[in-house]
Amino acid sequence: MSRDNSVDKPPSLAVVEAVAAKNGVDPTDLECRLADVIDPIALDKLFEPTSKHERRSGVVKFRFCERDVIVWADGNVEVK
Repeated sequence: MSRDNSVDKPPSLAVVEAVAAKNGVDPTDLECRLADVIDPIALDKLFEPTSKHERRSGVVKFRFCERDVIVWADGNVEVK
């Protein structure tokens, strides 16, 4: 399991980078596409900053590139 605190990145980018790192490959070398399992725009909008520059609370769990992924509202991405 790895956890990446990526508060300054859109969650969709943080997920791709974290899964690639866990798989030991460059993000451009992943053989699966995030858009095939979850809408990256919707994921980014779900956790976009509010008027107080904080992310909303919550968590999203899904499977990507045969890995379990958890995206936390604080910007953390956990890959198992």
